[in-house]
Amino acid sequence: MKIGIVGAGLAGLHAAHLLEKTGAQVELFEAKDRVGGRVHTIRSDSGWFEAGGEWIDADHHRMLSLANELGVPLVPTTEDEYSLLYSGQRCSRRETWPEARACQEALERQAFALAEILQEIPWQNTRHRELDQMSACEYMQPFFKTPEAKWLIEATYRSDEGEDLDRISALGWLCGLKHYINRERGVASAFRLASGGDMLVEAMASRVSASINRGKVLKSVEMLQDQVDLGFELTSERFDRVLLTVPPKAMLDIEFPQDVSKCQGESWNSCGMSRALKIAFEFSHSWWQDQGWSGYLLADSPLKQIWPAPESPILIAYICGTDSREVLKINDPIPRALRQLDRIMPGAKKHFIRGWICDWMGDPFAQGAFSNLAPGYVLSHMETIRKPCGRVHFAGEHTALWTGFMEGALESAERSVKEIIDAENSH
Repeated sequence: MKIGIVGAGLAGLHAAHLLEKTGAQVELFEAKDRVGGRVHTIRSDSGWFEAGGEWIDADHHRMLSLANELGVPLVPTTEDEYSLLYSGQRCSRRETWPEARACQEALERQAFALAEILQEIPWQNTRHRELDQMSACEYMQPFFKTPEAKWLIEATYRSDEGEDLDRISALGWLCGLKHYINRERGVASAFRLASGGDMLVEAMASRVSASINRGKVLKSVEMLQDQVDLGFELTSERFDRVLLTVPPKAMLDIEFPQDVSKCQGESWNSCGMSRALKIAFEFSHSWWQDQGWSGYLLADSPLKQIWPAPESPILIAYICGTDSREVLKINDPIPRALRQLDRIMPGAKKHFIRGWICDWMGDPFAQGAFSNLAPGYVLSHMETIRKPCGRVHFAGEHTALWTGFMEGALESAERSVKEIIDAENSH
């Protein structure tokens, strides 16, 4: 069996390894000149940071197992290190304003109680169509009882979704919350890769025997009776089956047969993609530690969330939703962002060396940082987007139940490989 895989990110590399273990002949195609997809480490003389996927929860068992198997060490983190800054008032996450904390806790009690009775498979919750049409912001609205409560709730969950909450399905958010039922404190964002995501993807690539054809942009897919043709700029390749791990919006740039476009096109178009970007600031040293600040911050400033890169004098500002688009309207956003950081924590300008902007929305092969579940999407498109069309199969975090996570990319690879093997065995 000859399998063509398009996309050498986590999903494509993991699927290639699993397929080769079954004896399949695999060939990989990657549009970029590097592997990893939206896992991308940027390195400088003094350190490194993750431009894309970064955080691993303590119950992301596939990611933890993969890192252990490949000998890639992890570094633990803790959410308790976060400071909160709202209207000039600063406190720790543990010392949140009492009324705001009470509102968030009340929201979570109600949401967890509802999430517990929902079906594990999101699109099976057909009795809750009104929740799918409702935005997460609308669902949370009754708990916005004070300005601090509104800010704290939105800041917390907008960060998780990488998007404004009025663009997230309440049902999708609640189904995602099922992953967190009965979790212990500190499970979320519990680890990062200590030596960088690029070390993980290079280790994944090295254990694959298949050739990885870089700089190969998929232009068309043609379905024959028992095979599939993949069309690239100047060449085409024929396979028994293909696995496409291309992010959903980029799928719309590929020419498909009419039946595939009809089956999947609306799902790709309807899938939300987070408008999230990172601004990385490199400094001469980790000056914030001299001030007794961990480097972790949730704020009501234009720099909504900040955290330090592992063991590097680099701070990451994470900005999502409409705010991220406003940042990119500025001709040179890094100096302005630096001034904003210096107002929050004086000392930033004095020790600044250089900065980077990492915008996945502007990447033609990603067109978003990671997928999310837009209002109306769960019950109309979430099941369809992962269904194979003939001999064409689909993977990527947007096709997973762990939507939006690196864990989801691995999950999708395992599911799609099983589909391929089962389909071949049934012939």
